[in-house]
Amino acid sequence: HSIVGLADLAADDLDATLERHVRHADFRGVRQILSRLDDVPALSFAPRHFLRDEAWRRGYASLAARGLSFDLQLYPEQMAEAAAFLAEHPGVPVIVDHAGSPHDRSTAGVALWREGIARLAALDHVAVKLSGFGMFDADWSAASVRPLVHALLEHFGPERVMWGSNYPVEKLARGYDETIEAVAAACAGLSAAERGAVFA
Repeated sequence: HSIVGLADLAADDLDATLERHVRHADFRGVRQILSRLDDVPALSFAPRHFLRDEAWRRGYASLAARGLSFDLQLYPEQMAEAAAFLAEHPGVPVIVDHAGSPHDRSTAGVALWREGIARLAALDHVAVKLSGFGMFDADWSAASVRPLVHALLEHFGPERVMWGSNYPVEKLARGYDETIEAVAAACAGLSAAERGAVFA
């Protein structure tokens, strides 16, 4: 197994923090939530726009030299800005968490998500997790997320899509087995090799 841990990429002591992290052979990458919507404070998990913070940007750039990945949790409204920044750092593998957090399921919201996903998927070093569906829809089902899953598979291809549990948070919406079964059902039509790429 591998460990992706927290590090504040804007912190003055980032180098010391990463030095402690990489002493563990299983440490592979950093996750720091970037999700922020200025007009929706209740959904803003980041205290500021890290993508616009010069110290954070320098800290992110330092991940490449250590061979570390970055787990990216953000909103569709941030994807164009993120894609432009990530394109400058192809040496840092990126995993988009929670299917890109499609919090707005209106026609306009889904269109914005699709546009952002296309921008991120155009970068070869970016992959995406099928996870976190219960964060914005407690009643989600295979049918409700199938269009999202299919769009992700279309843009990224099975080799850059991976299932993720988001446990224990997801248990607020449904059971662990139900989560796996619903996402597997949404992936119906994949070959055995493609299903292996996504789930194994």
